[in-house]
Amino acid sequence: MEIIPRKLLYYNKQKHMNDTPYGRFIFQQATQWTDLMEPELKKYQKLYERIEYLRENAEDLSLQTQCCEEGLTGFQQDCATNLIVNSWEYGFELWLGLSLAKHDQGYTSSISDEASKVIDHYLAGDIITIATEKIKWGLQE
Repeated sequence: MEIIPRKLLYYNKQKHMNDTPYGRFIFQQATQWTDLMEPELKKYQKLYERIEYLRENAEDLSLQTQCCEEGLTGFQQDCATNLIVNSWEYGFELWLGLSLAKHDQGYTSSISDEASKVIDHYLAGDIITIATEKIKWGLQE
């Protein structure tokens, strides 16, 4: 899992605060899931290609981990997703890809206002705004 350098403190703090068997399982899920996604993502040079790949595959890949086979809870999956979104090199793409997948499935009530705005820009083909959002995402502490 490639952590954004400026997010390393956040990642390590979360790991330290969750140093229990339950918490370590969340970190294992995050690592296993990103290990499944990263090789394919590295093949894509364009932001929208990575977003589309995750839109179509991220949820299914999350269910293919050993942690899921061993009884990962929904709450642990949500925690792993949050950890990945906030610290991983492709966290923004995952956030938007998962949000788009929810939108596609009609789960619009579970999408935040912030995500809805970004989805609108994405669906309108406004890749400049999307790229700007990704840059801002990476700069957040």
